[in-house]
Amino acid sequence: MTLLIALRGIDPTNEESYIILGCDSRGVSEQEDAPTTRIQINKFRKAFPITKYSAVLIAGDAGKGLYLIDEFKKERISDSQDTTDLAKMFSSFCKNQFRMIDTYTLSTSSAFPNVGFIFAGMNRNRKKSFCEPKIYLLGSEGLFSLSLKENFHAEGMTLIANYFLEKYYKENLKINDACQLVAQAIYDTQRLNGNVGGPINLLRIVPSGLQFIDADDFYTEWDEARIEEIVRGQLSFTPK
Repeated sequence: MTLLIALRGIDPTNEESYIILGCDSRGVSEQEDAPTTRIQINKFRKAFPITKYSAVLIAGDAGKGLYLIDEFKKERISDSQDTTDLAKMFSSFCKNQFRMIDTYTLSTSSAFPNVGFIFAGMNRNRKKSFCEPKIYLLGSEGLFSLSLKENFHAEGMTLIANYFLEKYYKENLKINDACQLVAQAIYDTQRLNGNVGGPINLLRIVPSGLQFIDADDFYTEWDEARIEEIVRGQLSFTPK
């Protein structure tokens, strides 16, 4: 399994819009000579820049997902395109890549690899500045139809992440606090759920562009008090 998180906001210190994307890096591989044997690998890449102002996170069948992303990046895309337009292009591209799309319905989707994406980034405003954040969800289970998310979305093993996001998210979180919220949710999930693990990948998208950042700067490792909080069901999040 996996954990993907996307969050958008406006930093009150400079009124700058942002998107924070985070994911773990644990995946499962099957041995060719023993298909029933599954090996956990902590080096799966799940976050991929598409343009200077957009990126995609992947969940599910890694092979098919990586193929779709790699092939899509060969299309005629550029940094000048809005994320909404790119997301629509990616949706159409994924549909076309799945063979016999006319017969691909909800009743036959089980025959296709299960893969999902969070596609997020900036649209331009009236002044042509990339400062309008957008988060979209699409996947094989929904026939790759786009779903626009308002403020945040978590995909995969989401129990702890949704708790944090529902309780502590505010549109006007400072960008570093938003980074901490995403990173801490992934870290805590890793400690409680063995299906999520490996290095945490964190990136931010702001009007100046996309940047990967060091997640280690944005979460607090467990101590005895933290364990007691979890045992009592009293998870908390306090900005550094």
